[in-house]
Amino acid sequence: MIVPMSRIEIVGPKSAMERATQVLHAEGALHLEHVPLVADGYRSFLHRVHLTDEQEKERQFIEDLVGTLAEVVAFIPTSIKAQTETVARCTEALSTTPPAEIFADATALARNIRSLVRRRNNIQDDLQTVAHYRNIFQALIPLFPRDLDGEGSNTADNREFIAILLDRGQEKAISLLREQMEEITKGDYAVHTSKLAENRLCGVITFEKKYAKKVKNLLWSEGVNELALPSEFRGKSLLDSLEAIQKRAKELPRKIQTVRAELDTFLRENGARMLAIHQICLDRLSQLNAVNNFATSTFTFVIDAWAPTTSVNRIRKRLANEVNEAIDVREIRRSGINPTGVPVKLSNHPWIKPFELLLSVFSPPTYGTIDPTILVAIIFPLFYGFILGDIGYGAIILALALFLRHRYRHIEVARSVCWIASCCAVSSILFGIVFGEFFGSLGIELGIIPSFLPLWEERMKIMNELLAIAILTGVFHVGLGLIIGMYHSLKKRDGKHFGEKFGMFLGFLGFLFAAEAHFQLLLSPTVAGYLSGGLLLMAVVIIAVSVGFLGAIEILSIASNILSYSRLMAIGIASIVLADIANRFAHNAGNLILGVLVGGIIHTVNLVMGIFSPVIQSLRLQYVEFLPKFYKPDGRDYNPFGRR
Repeated sequence: MIVPMSRIEIVGPKSAMERATQVLHAEGALHLEHVPLVADGYRSFLHRVHLTDEQEKERQFIEDLVGTLAEVVAFIPTSIKAQTETVARCTEALSTTPPAEIFADATALARNIRSLVRRRNNIQDDLQTVAHYRNIFQALIPLFPRDLDGEGSNTADNREFIAILLDRGQEKAISLLREQMEEITKGDYAVHTSKLAENRLCGVITFEKKYAKKVKNLLWSEGVNELALPSEFRGKSLLDSLEAIQKRAKELPRKIQTVRAELDTFLRENGARMLAIHQICLDRLSQLNAVNNFATSTFTFVIDAWAPTTSVNRIRKRLANEVNEAIDVREIRRSGINPTGVPVKLSNHPWIKPFELLLSVFSPPTYGTIDPTILVAIIFPLFYGFILGDIGYGAIILALALFLRHRYRHIEVARSVCWIASCCAVSSILFGIVFGEFFGSLGIELGIIPSFLPLWEERMKIMNELLAIAILTGVFHVGLGLIIGMYHSLKKRDGKHFGEKFGMFLGFLGFLFAAEAHFQLLLSPTVAGYLSGGLLLMAVVIIAVSVGFLGAIEILSIASNILSYSRLMAIGIASIVLADIANRFAHNAGNLILGVLVGGIIHTVNLVMGIFSPVIQSLRLQYVEFLPKFYKPDGRDYNPFGRR
């Protein structure tokens, strides 16, 4: 339902503006507009409000602080964010604290969290680096001669050892390197390589020290990377470096656990307070930014806004009691205001409200039109259940939805999605009872479902009847959309659009009588044919007069609109066939484990398809066949000035 809105003007003493701003922010009902500074035929006495230098400094500081807090608040666990009552108590407790103390506290808390997070990230980076070099060293050790670690060191003093890394595609460089090393060292060299992960190579080159400069120039010219050790390991032998790395590899996980424990403890102790401070900063920033919409004269301030009609008296009383009795709140007549300029607030029952999410892909409905949320909330789950129609699949979806709703209960969008999924799952279970389906025919085959099921019949045996029901559903759904469209046009006294909708409805009836002429259910073919032709002709004439002859072509779309509802049956049957394939494979596999495994995989695939395919098809019928008949999403979002 679209909430009635009133345009109001608030005028009061200039000295009371800041306090009035705080009260209106706490009320959270006003959709602020820019106050017009000049009225036609009158001299302007109003001026736009600008922040003082001190307020502008405060605003910039809080903007920076909010950015910092938003960054660190992301690290607070969802379990703490879900403690809304605790956060509210912290916010209330901080309400009497001077802003300077709150901001200083926020800065200190953010600094501590950043420090802990930085330490954690640094250790994680070190751990990755250590793991990288440990793998390389373990591949290099067998390639080094024994005299490197002190055994047989009579030759080590005269030899140079260089570790190299080769990327993928550089394997050919080894052959070229050997040829040139042969020439440079006159054959007194050795090159040993070993494979690393991702087709990389590591290697060791040994030669007399007097050739070191030439060899390094050769490596540089050929693009061969010499292994660069971290600074802390330079100057150590390979074995000493490996030992030090292995020691670090054991120490770092303990360090990271310690830092994580410190971070978790700090967030548990201060998380709610940080969330409260973040909210306080957002509130203050909102109040400072809001005054740009206000205007002042020498002695007064003026606020122009929209508010729900039912909130106007409450706003008036609250301003009088908490700010100043001299503040005047008056409603402004809306004559001449374009409905698309009125902010739209929806108010639906808590069970219906989550379905507003399905319409959020569009702009809000135009003010004064119809909010279709309740219709979508009823019809969408029915379509979903009719398609899936399985007790087992529905039960799994319901369990998953309830779990996720509890897990992410602090996220409004997640709660809405899970509620919609729960309604669809219940609908699927109910239709599954009607059709007697539990993972397809598995429930009947194993005797899991009660003997009195199905209440009607298995879907594979009544496909013609289901197709007829799907088409009749389309007749009802499309017809309902046209009737609502006519009602709305008539209510708005919009003759042009009423003529268009009325003509489409006559065309709709014409196609119904054409179907009657074919099936001969109630009328003779002759009578039904004459009625069909007459109605279609009238429809063409009325639409052509209302919106032009090209508009009459849209009559042809009605038949395709109705026939497209056959997908409700077809997709459901496809799901049944796939479920039966899974059951038959499990039954005929000859191996219980193999049968259960493959059958389970097929059922899982069918379940995933059963989650998404009915959603897509049901939404398509809503968005393409139903809503365009009357829904006008040209509204403006209602953004109340208040806490977010």
